[in-house]
Amino acid sequence: MIDGKPYRMEKAWNWSFNYFINTTFTLLNALNMDVDNLIYKADKAIDDGEIEIAKEILIQIISEEPKYGQAYSYLGWLYKTKYNDSRMAEKYYKLAIDFSPEYPAAYMNYIYLLRDQGRLEDLEALLKKAEKVKQVTRNGYYDELGTLYELKGDFTQAIKNYQRAITFTFGDSAIEDLKKHISRCVEKRNILAPNKVARAFRILFGKE
Repeated sequence: MIDGKPYRMEKAWNWSFNYFINTTFTLLNALNMDVDNLIYKADKAIDDGEIEIAKEILIQIISEEPKYGQAYSYLGWLYKTKYNDSRMAEKYYKLAIDFSPEYPAAYMNYIYLLRDQGRLEDLEALLKKAEKVKQVTRNGYYDELGTLYELKGDFTQAIKNYQRAITFTFGDSAIEDLKKHISRCVEKRNILAPNKVARAFRILFGKE
């Protein structure tokens, strides 16, 4: 307490701590700006058809920021659509969801992959997970849920979910696509329902 030295030391410590915090935030903001800029460059490279350049940029991002989920999602999309490598695409989609669980594109792209492969159990599990993500669009979610039920042969549930998707859809062309999905399911139900009834009678009378 002599000459107020402890007070001056406390002020010095507070200044050092505040300087450290401010410097850290400045560096983090600069890093985020760099990563966002790299994502922009990767996006532009994809638009320009420079796929290998985009891939190298994305690899650079995850080497600097290993938990940057958006970069993994982009890589998954590249491997699925440009390299036709579903195994690697799935690996990157899973990493994207692990590191950025609120990033919607990773869910939707992974859903498309599972749907195309006909992996209905995995698709259903992922859709349940995606339902809780606020940024996943409701029209896209219900559209894919309708597709799941259609693939399972439950055309009534498929129609209900396509109708729900229409509720959240505002583009005319997208609404027309959903109406086509509904018409297709109605036709399938009409065609296949008699077969189900006939089979039920065959089972009832021990013919099957």
